Amino acid sequence: MRLSPVMLHSSDMQWTIKRITEQPFAGYYHWHSCCELLLVHQGQGSVIVNHKRYEMEQGMLFLFRPFELHRVHAQITPEHPYVRSIIYVDPNRLEQKLRDFPLLRRFVTKLFQTQNGQSSFSLSAYLPMIDSLFAMLLGNPASFSTLQHEEDAWLCLVQLLRMVQAADQDHEGGTSDRSIKRIKKDSERIMKWMEEHYQEPFDLGVLAKEIHLSKSHLSRVFKQETGSSISSYLLARRLKEACRLLEASECSVEEITRRVGLTNASYFIQTFKKHIGVTPFQYRKKGGR
Repeated sequence: MRLSPVMLHSSDMQWTIKRITEQPFAGYYHWHSCCELLLVHQGQGSVIVNHKRYEMEQGMLFLFRPFELHRVHAQITPEHPYVRSIIYVDPNRLEQKLRDFPLLRRFVTKLFQTQNGQSSFSLSAYLPMIDSLFAMLLGNPASFSTLQHEEDAWLCLVQLLRMVQAADQDHEGGTSDRSIKRIKKDSERIMKWMEEHYQEPFDLGVLAKEIHLSKSHLSRVFKQETGSSISSYLLARRLKEACRLLEASECSVEEITRRVGLTNASYFIQTFKKHIGVTPFQYRKKGGR
């Protein structure tokens, strides 16, 4: 659970196309300073973002905005691998690239800037076209100049975003089978409660009482639906807020400890270093990088 740094190339964009994972992995809560687009080519599981749980399936595209806490939990077996493409992009640079496409630019700007906005789109109908686009990027790089390859990458991203726009329009018009496939779960109620109370000392009994579930059922259902424990999610949310405070305020470590619901500054420092990789002082000194 951490800020997951992404070193964008000179083009302010980074691609990973059809990465295959055949062995189970736990996944972790994290966030980025840039935008991430995750396209699922094959796989099942769930995605947690914006205190919501989404079902993962073929053709789903997930959007993670800058600094949005998220976690991908793929259910992987040798017979059912997890295949996905990931694009990291600087939203400011993308907005500049879209200046000649005013309608798409308006859609993307709103999409990226809307807090707690839509995070899931069904692009299953567009997968053949997407495969053709990605095949172009996976062609022999030696036959292209660096500039040509960069231009191709931006063209592919623009076309992919146009498909997202079309899927969104289909959904609004009622012609899409499911731009958002999601059924509210108990885990969402739990995450919503924690979003409202993570700055306070945590008591599982209080949460259970307010959610109207037993403590044992509470922990079990959260694990089943998200693939993680309640304590892992809560810690990730607290660390994310701690990072924000270190970057945006002059609060002391003791004050930040209190503001994220903890009582022991030494424990906070140790936990922060364990999961973020540096001490709070070092993080602040580096400006969050």
